[in-house]
Amino acid sequence: MLIFKALILYSLPLLHGFHLSIMNIEQGPGSDTMKVSLRMNQEFFVTDYRLFDPEFQPGREQGNVIVPDERINRYFNENVKIYVNRKLLKGSLVSAVTDYYDLCLEFIFISDKDPLSIRIRNRIMTDLHDDQENMVYLEINNYHDALRLTSRHTEEKRKLRERREPGK
Repeated sequence: MLIFKALILYSLPLLHGFHLSIMNIEQGPGSDTMKVSLRMNQEFFVTDYRLFDPEFQPGREQGNVIVPDERINRYFNENVKIYVNRKLLKGSLVSAVTDYYDLCLEFIFISDKDPLSIRIRNRIMTDLHDDQENMVYLEINNYHDALRLTSRHTEEKRKLRERREPGK
């Protein structure tokens, strides 16, 4: 099931005719570490980043965009707000991988060991495209959910009761 989910997660941007980012938020039971991964089109990221920091000119290496880690942290923490139990969390970039089309970012957040609620605001590329969709997949303890955020609907709240995937 996990392989199938990963296949769908990474092939979804190729199937859509609109602008899309995909975020996965994971936290295991009893852990205070939340892992967040974000996948988006590399060129759209550069355009959105220039709105965030108009002075910056990203470098290139073998066709891939180069943006320093501290700037990516600032961009992400400004555009994505994650509140757990009403406390704003700050993410730290762990890795940034680019290929010809996509930028894949991974962050670590320190959260509560027993999260009861989450509020997510994702404004990535929402000022760029009217049809922007930011998909967010939650896997926190035994809670599973998918959120669809758009340019007009940038925030969602969830109580983290156990909600299992269909068929489980």
